[in-house]
Amino acid sequence: MRSVNAFSVGGDATVDEISSSPSPGLGGTSRALWIILIFALALRLGLFIGARVATGEWDSFYQADSPSYLQPAREMVEHGTFTTHGKPEVLRTPGYPLLMVPGVLLGHPEAVTVTLQAFLSVLTVFLVYRIALSLTGRPRVALLAALLCAIEPVSILYVSQLMSETFFTALMTLSLLILLRHLAAPSLARAVLLAVALASATYVRPISLYLPFAFGLGLAVHALTQAGRRRALLIHALVFFVLSMGFLWGWKWRNTHEAGVNRFSGIEAINLYFYNAASIFAAREGISYREMQQRWGHPSSVDDENSWERAHPEQADWSTAQRLDFMESEGKRLILENLGEYLKIHIRGTIRVLTSRGGKEWYRLFGALPPDRGQGEESYTEGGVVAGALRALRERPFFLLLTLTLIGISGLLYLLAFIGLFSRLFVDRWQLATLVLTLLYFLAVCGGPIATIRFRLPLVPGLAVLAGAGLALVLSRLTRFNSEEGARAAPE
Repeated sequence: MRSVNAFSVGGDATVDEISSSPSPGLGGTSRALWIILIFALALRLGLFIGARVATGEWDSFYQADSPSYLQPAREMVEHGTFTTHGKPEVLRTPGYPLLMVPGVLLGHPEAVTVTLQAFLSVLTVFLVYRIALSLTGRPRVALLAALLCAIEPVSILYVSQLMSETFFTALMTLSLLILLRHLAAPSLARAVLLAVALASATYVRPISLYLPFAFGLGLAVHALTQAGRRRALLIHALVFFVLSMGFLWGWKWRNTHEAGVNRFSGIEAINLYFYNAASIFAAREGISYREMQQRWGHPSSVDDENSWERAHPEQADWSTAQRLDFMESEGKRLILENLGEYLKIHIRGTIRVLTSRGGKEWYRLFGALPPDRGQGEESYTEGGVVAGALRALRERPFFLLLTLTLIGISGLLYLLAFIGLFSRLFVDRWQLATLVLTLLYFLAVCGGPIATIRFRLPLVPGLAVLAGAGLALVLSRLTRFNSEEGARAAPE
């Protein structure tokens, strides 16, 4: 009888066992996938309906940035222009406001937008299934990846927030699927579709603004390794890059023409100056970066229209374009001059994105923030983890249970993703490298002083794909162990 070895993530036997394990067949796979998708939709819509019934209001569906998306959507409906209070909008891009337009037209922006986001999140679950299937060729792994994505807490939570993350993640996951399929079976049509999908994602959140360069370079390197098809694949890479950059340049031209702002979005300059650079000096002086922001001219409220002039009187007659140029150049200068200090802040933000439980966001959604100055889960960590847990158990036992559940699911996802990454279930190393490098891109840009749990959302699809492979491997090992234990226990 073969002995059971210690668990390993890359044994050929385990891969063979997964490959040869009973398959549900095409019909069974289809039914299982539909069950997962319906389950994912029920979780998302159920949370939305439950939160609405619990609070009886819409405030908990808004975050601080939500009005800055909703106002341009209203003005698109009312005036046919992408403006905010009659002025050309140059900080926000039009992608997410466009998603809010149907709700504005129907007079229910919250309910309609959240419903659309629920279906977009389910689309992401389906795309995760397709990506895992493309990477492994194993329906079982793909179904497990889809299931993990369906139950991932951040994905469920942010469906019920009027923020751009859910829409962006769906488009970004679609872009990744198209890219992976192009690597497996290159075609000019896929290169064009990839350019459209990636540009669309960037119109929702400019965080992917630099991915056309990364994807274009990756496609060119891949082309150079393909003897016999090198010229055609290089043309595909060039077409993708030119088209994607052309789509983005079009909005930059609009901003220049309408407002004199020669940039795709002004939000990057705002973040560089008021958040990243300000956080360095806030940490140095031992104050909150929000207090430092106000010193530097950030509005203390939506009605504070003269904050910049008070902090920078010499720029009172400067245009929006000049102010944004100043913020960008000054922000970069301050960060580069204090790079070591900023890197510490950035890394701490990245760790916060990966480890935050999001308990405060969940409680806020149901209008039931924990006590202690209205703080969230952080208030229960004062005085040590054990003392905080005992206090939470006495005051808010459900909060403690929720926090432990969120920690468990997130920790399990990371562990399974790590196991899956080093398995031998992925059939195409180019596709696997593309998936991992895309994850590393979003991991690199998600840090900083304003890093929150919502920045984790673009990481979820890739993590779910890797975790699906890891879970398949673990289940295969457990099945093998149980079979051998049963064989030992059987009478001679």
